[in-house]
Amino acid sequence: MAEHRRAPGTLPRSLAILAGLALAGVTGAAVWMLPSQAQPDRAGASQAGAPPRPSVSARSGPVPLPSGAAVARVPGTFVSYVDTGRTPVPDLPGEARRGGVRWFMLGHVVAGDGGCAPVWRGRTDQSGVRLAETVRRLRAAGGEPLIAFGAPPEATSTSPQTGTRRSPQTRTRPSTASLTSPASLTSPASSRDLADACAKPPLLANAYRRVLQAFTAAHAAFEIHDTSTRTTLRRAEALRALQTEARTQGKRLHVTFTLPLDQAGQVVRLTTQAGATVDTVNLLAPMEPQSAPDGRMRRLAADLRKANAAVALATGDDPAQAWRRIAVTPVLAAPGDLSELDARKLAVFAARYGLAWLSVRGAVPSGDIPGILARARG
Repeated sequence: MAEHRRAPGTLPRSLAILAGLALAGVTGAAVWMLPSQAQPDRAGASQAGAPPRPSVSARSGPVPLPSGAAVARVPGTFVSYVDTGRTPVPDLPGEARRGGVRWFMLGHVVAGDGGCAPVWRGRTDQSGVRLAETVRRLRAAGGEPLIAFGAPPEATSTSPQTGTRRSPQTRTRPSTASLTSPASLTSPASSRDLADACAKPPLLANAYRRVLQAFTAAHAAFEIHDTSTRTTLRRAEALRALQTEARTQGKRLHVTFTLPLDQAGQVVRLTTQAGATVDTVNLLAPMEPQSAPDGRMRRLAADLRKANAAVALATGDDPAQAWRRIAVTPVLAAPGDLSELDARKLAVFAARYGLAWLSVRGAVPSGDIPGILARARG
């Protein structure tokens, strides 16, 4: 048998393996530093003698951007929503290969101890390490995550007697791991928005910064349900500081606000007036059931036009140009609420008006709904 000769300038195989293992360990540490379970925001919540909760640190080996990989600056296509506190960490690179999806919104980061400590909502147990690794592999495949702050409310559906439109809220399925501690998912403290809990904008900006640096993320998404002026302005001041900081470094922090369909105007207006830029407004659009009167999609289109007009007024954009800021996420309470025909109509609407991107939430849709939306916007 011919003797294998190592090419000049290459490491021995044993050293290369050790180097790879070391890199994987550092990558996993970046997300593992985010505590896996949000705790009540009380000074004396931890038991005596319990070890202190770990916090996110920018010095803890960020999840690196791939060397030489071309990552799109903005989604411009279908964005898949992943609630990491509710489901096992999925194989994002595998999903990207199977369905052609490259962008994933990962949430949610909420307030932990003291109000200004960012933690993952719900219980993820060992999934922090797996999430870091899957993000690394996703980037190597040309994908990118959007880190989501805040938390969606529990899904509610329409009363069968009224037949009215379901509220724009998200239904998710708890994973087997999360069922071991239901309290961690239902405690109000475990779902508190950082902008509500952290009273000082500089500390709030630091909380956002620590998470974004841990993932080397250039995109931040915010799930907004508290539309009060105080919380909105506090968040806006923190984002203005981060966006200014990014510009001084020759970078850009892209910001997405996820809002109910009828509540986008005021929050975007106050945020813009405070000096922060909202690049994308992701509208949660509750889908009427198939049993609703004729014209479901026409009514949805009319609601989207009203929302676009409100966003245009808030940002000072021309209404025709404001569509480029708009993303649409149909929210399903039943798998059949968005049929393949409905998805094709929505895709045509998105192409006609130049929407930023599309997504879907709630019940898992039947058929190839994500594929139709992804191919239409790709």
